[in-house]
Amino acid sequence: MDITDFITRGDGGRNLELLARQFGLDEAQARAAVDQLAPAVEAGIRRETTSPEGLSGLLGALAKGNHARYLDGEDAGITDDGNAILGHIFGSKDVSRGVAAQAAAETGIGDGILKQMLPMIAAMVMGSLAKKVGGAGGMSGGSGGGIGDILGQVLGGGGAASPGAMPGGSGAGGLGDILGQVLGGSGMGGGAGQMPGGAGGGLGDILGQVLGGASAGQRSGSPAGRGGQDGGGFGDILNSMFGADAPPEVRDHATRRAGDTLGKMLGGSTSRGSAADDLLASVQRAVRR
Repeated sequence: MDITDFITRGDGGRNLELLARQFGLDEAQARAAVDQLAPAVEAGIRRETTSPEGLSGLLGALAKGNHARYLDGEDAGITDDGNAILGHIFGSKDVSRGVAAQAAAETGIGDGILKQMLPMIAAMVMGSLAKKVGGAGGMSGGSGGGIGDILGQVLGGGGAASPGAMPGGSGAGGLGDILGQVLGGSGMGGGAGQMPGGAGGGLGDILGQVLGGASAGQRSGSPAGRGGQDGGGFGDILNSMFGADAPPEVRDHATRRAGDTLGKMLGGSTSRGSAADDLLASVQRAVRR
């Protein structure tokens, strides 16, 4: 199920009913609006996956934003949250207006309505991505969520790993396993259970950088980072993988792997995704002129 399907078909179609009712549209019009606006939002978020800083911020937002609730019938705060998302990915209200105007031309729905709808759809897109990344349990730290699920899903790990787990042998499911998946095939060392050292680097050296000799949540003086939580933990790991002080090989490889995975989730490999990229680029060029 792609992002648009999560919005239009999720929760028994109630999300579509909510949009139609709130904006005085019939269901077909509401679906057409989502089909036009959601891919543009996805294109904006995909751009975040092209830089380590953007990825770190996006993963942090998915981890603690609880956006999935917007697909479960909750709409309190959805417009404010959606406007914050749009401000981050589009950078200008003029771009949002341009996207709405393009959608109006395609759907015949007034651009004033679509401008009001766009923040809600942006929040629902983030909610859909959270569900795709975190599974049915969402991303809010309850059962089925947390750092192991997030990094395991996004960076290619093999299932949920406990946040405090240290790298270990086969089946340990800890951070070593996750990083082993992230760095697998890069010629940088063995699998998760192998800890090669020496001047050549390898996973042992990388884990030394990431963990600093202790579990990520226990490092003193380490900034929490964009996606951080009080006391470090998830933010420390994001900083160690994507931050300016991360080893270049970790930063580059993790960015490529995570960007590819999230880009596919966001429709980057589809013709509709390519069309949305072109549309957004066109709107942004017009705004700059």
